[in-house]
Amino acid sequence: MGDFSIHISADLVNRLVNNGEKLKRKPKKTKVKIPQESAHPQDKVNEKQLHDDLETHKGVPSPAWPVQPPLFLPATPSSHSARTELDAIRSVLQESERVLEKLQKQEDGMLQAVTERAKDLHDKEFKLPYQKPMPCLGDYEACRACYKEHAILFTLCAIFAVLWYTWAYVNSKKGSLPLPPGPPGLPFIGNLASLDPDLHSYFASLARTYGPILKLRLGYKLGIVVNSPSLAREVLKDQDITFANRDVPDVARSAAYGGSDIVWTPYGPEWRMLRKCVCSQNA
Repeated sequence: MGDFSIHISADLVNRLVNNGEKLKRKPKKTKVKIPQESAHPQDKVNEKQLHDDLETHKGVPSPAWPVQPPLFLPATPSSHSARTELDAIRSVLQESERVLEKLQKQEDGMLQAVTERAKDLHDKEFKLPYQKPMPCLGDYEACRACYKEHAILFTLCAIFAVLWYTWAYVNSKKGSLPLPPGPPGLPFIGNLASLDPDLHSYFASLARTYGPILKLRLGYKLGIVVNSPSLAREVLKDQDITFANRDVPDVARSAAYGGSDIVWTPYGPEWRMLRKCVCSQNA
């Protein structure tokens, strides 16, 4: 056989040395510390009972000790807190009483003020605020004072006026021609208050009661109403000249030159002349 040589590098030698040292180092085992037993057996019993109580509260019964129900003792409140609460309640009640007394005094004061104000207003004459004076207040007050001084005289004058009107009304009926019947009227206004807006129906109803010819008093004027064709023909055709005239009211006298126009002039030569003038001008 031939000769041979082995060359070992320094790096390999270092690795082998490191691996050997690791194998020599053994891992240390951790020792479990066992608690030393107590010298007194009563301590063991207490620890076991505490462990059983903990298991009972957790819901797992202990095999060595019986399960006992938990005991609930009522908590007794301290006397200091009770006294504090009583003092607070008393203070609230006292404050409420003071507020009620204050409100009662205010109510009594308001009631007294309102009563005094009502008495004051009752004693004084009622007047509207910022009342404007009447333009004829002086004349009104003078007439009122005169009426108070001569109240009996005014009453006698009113009674005399009523009696005089009644006497004149009765005498006018005695000395005048007989008139057709008609509905009774009120003093001064006659039958104006009983007129109906539907006049032809109203006159027809009166004709069924008082006949074809009747009278109506319109204030101080006397009116005659006819409700038959024969009477209408006699008034409008046979006796037309007699019934052609009409009373001139005060308004027509002031607006139509004293009632001298063709509308209000009574029938006669003057009216015929006015009619001829109107016809010739229109032709």
